[in-house]
Amino acid sequence: MSKWSGPIGQFGCFVFLLSLPLEAQSAEIPEIQTNHMEAAVAQLIDTTRARLEKNLNSAEAWGRLGMVYHAHGLLQPAIVCYQQAAKQDSTDYRWPYLAATALRNSNRTDAIAYYAEALKLKSNDHVLAVTYADTLIRNGQYEDAQVLYEAALPINETQSFALIGLARITYIDNDLVAAQTHLQNARQIDPNDREIYTLLAQVHMGLGNEEAAKESEWLARTYPHAKVLDVPIIEAMHSFAETAGAFVARGKRKMELGDYRGAESAFRRVLARRPGLAFDYGNLANVLARQGQYAEALEYFERGLKINPNNVEMLSNQSLALMADDQLDRAGKKLIKAIELDPNYGHAHFNLGVLRYRQRNFSEAVVYFRNALSTNPALTQTYLNLGTTYDAMGKFQEAIDVWKQLERIQPNNASLVFNIGLGWLRLGQDAKGSSAIRKAFNLEPNNKQIATRLIKLLATSQRHSVRDIPQVITFAERLYASSPHDPVLADLLAIAFAADGNFDQAVRYSEIALEFGTADRKFTNKVRSRLERYRRKVTF
Repeated sequence: MSKWSGPIGQFGCFVFLLSLPLEAQSAEIPEIQTNHMEAAVAQLIDTTRARLEKNLNSAEAWGRLGMVYHAHGLLQPAIVCYQQAAKQDSTDYRWPYLAATALRNSNRTDAIAYYAEALKLKSNDHVLAVTYADTLIRNGQYEDAQVLYEAALPINETQSFALIGLARITYIDNDLVAAQTHLQNARQIDPNDREIYTLLAQVHMGLGNEEAAKESEWLARTYPHAKVLDVPIIEAMHSFAETAGAFVARGKRKMELGDYRGAESAFRRVLARRPGLAFDYGNLANVLARQGQYAEALEYFERGLKINPNNVEMLSNQSLALMADDQLDRAGKKLIKAIELDPNYGHAHFNLGVLRYRQRNFSEAVVYFRNALSTNPALTQTYLNLGTTYDAMGKFQEAIDVWKQLERIQPNNASLVFNIGLGWLRLGQDAKGSSAIRKAFNLEPNNKQIATRLIKLLATSQRHSVRDIPQVITFAERLYASSPHDPVLADLLAIAFAADGNFDQAVRYSEIALEFGTADRKFTNKVRSRLERYRRKVTF
């Protein structure tokens, strides 16, 4: 039930721009003054430039220097290098693509020309087509953008970016019905993209659907960021950056991708370049804690807090490492301090709710989880934890109500839907419980926990309207066929046959369950008990 708020560092880098003509055709290497740069950056530029000087006819060498310049904000000399790389190899789409990327925020007209050239060279690149179309929209060229988005759709049907782009255009054209259709299709592909709901709220409002607009606005607030395009060529360019700020950014990206070892490496390189900034210690501490290295994480948290003792993010994140190290009282003090410093910092309320739940102080846990939601609706894990807390208190209806709110955000979360089903069963609502658990089973048909509960419910419910023996046998046979040596699935099939009165088959599959389930004594005892009942039925 814990939640890490992630890296806390922000970064910036110096940008050196030279007044070089974008049309430069000379093979002369742009001169850059490196004496005021970080040593590692200056060394990289000098080394890359020296390699190019040895082979001025190499497109790769020109392109590499361009990417090094580009990665450090030296955009004009980077463009000159990309132009020279394209002269040496006019078939490589990377150089006009990167030139367009460097220009898109300062000279969209030239950027569009470069995008067009890149797309001629690689017409099946979905990301390139969408990025080109996005730039056309920013330049007001809606018809050309629409053609590109429509061409991009069949290239990659698992991405929602082209549909979102089409929705923007149709919204601008006041074709709200078409915009709504595009956004609903995009939502089917990626239900967690904030931008979809932001646009959908505007569309619903334009159509006069106020309730739907409010729902979309609420959903937009629950997602902290819109999804962004994954552009390998741009990532490759950024990988050349050697500034401390670039390594902060790299570490953050690695954290978001779950590559904690890669993030750790990046954050350690930050400290090697600029020791002494509080959030740099906090970033490394976070990623160490994610990997279970709590002692070292706590050491770096302390270093950061010694520099800035009132950093609420670091206090909150440190509390999680302390909880993992079973230092609950100390963790509580850190969180209370964080909330006193910033009552609107949702992560601290969330983490204190987690702590109080662990201490079985459920009433206070409820208060802090609710505070977390009111201060930061994007902390959607809070709904799950709040419902779990109500469930532990025996307040099953309250748990269901909270989980149902989360289901609006995560309709395909099988575990969540299963919890809702169990809540209904605890309230004696077998029909509602059965419906929810069926939905969870459809979402994850190979989940043994869900399958077990559903099969037993459909086979043994006291409510005739809930029992469904033919369906039970179909489910059980399909599961067993997928793994015939699984004792749990064999036992489920035996239960299904027994519910149908076919005790010969029930005996057979119970014996198979015992054969393969000898390692679990508790399980085998239950199977033996059922097997005896089945045999008595056969004898009778």
